[in-house]
Amino acid sequence: MKKLLLFLLLFAAPAQAQNYYLGPWVWVVTTADPENGDVVNDARWEPPANTVASIDLRTPAQAGTPGPTAQGFGLFAVNGTLGTGYFLLGSGADISQVSINNQRRNGWESRLGYRPAGATLAAVLWDMLTNGADATGASRVKPLMPGHDRRLRLFFGGFTRDEAFALDWHPHAEKVIAVERENFRQLHEDALAGLLPSDAPMRYVDVLTEKYGVAKNDRAAWEQFIPEELRGPGLVAHATTITEDWNCTDSTNLDCDLDWTETTGDAEIIGNVAEGNNSGAHVYARAESDLSGTDHYAQVQIIGGGGTQTTRGAGAAARFAGAANTFYWAQQVGGASGNGTFRLFKVVSGTPTALGTGSSQTQLAVKKVEANGSTIKIYSGGTERESVSDTAITTGTRTGVAWINPNGIWDVDNFEAADLAAPADDTVLQTIMIQ
Repeated sequence: MKKLLLFLLLFAAPAQAQNYYLGPWVWVVTTADPENGDVVNDARWEPPANTVASIDLRTPAQAGTPGPTAQGFGLFAVNGTLGTGYFLLGSGADISQVSINNQRRNGWESRLGYRPAGATLAAVLWDMLTNGADATGASRVKPLMPGHDRRLRLFFGGFTRDEAFALDWHPHAEKVIAVERENFRQLHEDALAGLLPSDAPMRYVDVLTEKYGVAKNDRAAWEQFIPEELRGPGLVAHATTITEDWNCTDSTNLDCDLDWTETTGDAEIIGNVAEGNNSGAHVYARAESDLSGTDHYAQVQIIGGGGTQTTRGAGAAARFAGAANTFYWAQQVGGASGNGTFRLFKVVSGTPTALGTGSSQTQLAVKKVEANGSTIKIYSGGTERESVSDTAITTGTRTGVAWINPNGIWDVDNFEAADLAAPADDTVLQTIMIQ
């Protein structure tokens, strides 16, 4: 028997009002390290200046297209004003305090191709990411997805909406099932191409039965996650944790406990650690061992940092695609006094986008990225540092390590990745959060 509990959580809103804009991401190209002038190639999409919170409303294809010409839009909370090309939606301490009139609704529709419902910007954003989203990501932003704890969450600056999700009663269930079918289709295609083990798609469905509370002996119930023309095989039990310590002979590749592919740049084993070698460019390395689900974490310990160079760094990658440089990345870079900016990035088809605002953290610590539905979190030294909502990357059962401009001095060790645990019981917590 499911228990439905209701909580009302009240949080004090920030005192400072912000301006909320719909507009393009900014293509930033860093060509020299500000500390020492080293030539680097760090091109990425960033929020506009003075942004304190953002959410990406682009399709995956738009996010994966490099600049300088921007495609699609983001929603940005800004301390200050933005100029031409940015549409002001209003001001307030958070998006729940911004009223949406017809003029603002028209502006949203003309830019994003969907006329949202809702009296506030918070309601409009939620409607866009649920009713207005495209499960394939072809025409509009992909839908908000629940986590492995059966929670549907939206984070935007100081605002959080957090509510229970179940397939049998939540109004967003149809879109969620549609996304899971698309995920299965991609896994099936990758398995046919030899990129994944043949049983990977059905191990994924086995994970979904636990994520959504579907009985494994109810075939009709779990087959809803599979496109009709691909139904037939039975479930395959999952149990996945992978580790790598690189305690192997020095090598020009990373193969040791696991097989690795350096999808971009060059990395090697030196002195029982993994080291990225490229100067002025990225290094991406994928562990060629599949987890069972897409709700998982990856972490790696940084044991050799780059000092004060703010354009050098490393971190773990989650939801790494089997045939593309597409993943979420917990990126730690250098800085003063052994610290540096720790920030969440996504990389789509090789094109990075800075999702979080970042914070100063010690360089030499375990860096972890966790993908749980559309909630992406990063941790440093075991403590959560940033939580962002992003819907672009819903597939990818592999993980890895990524470096930026490592130049042979950013060493990592003790890599680990695992699927997130299923909910402990069937208790449903309905939470309403008002900021």
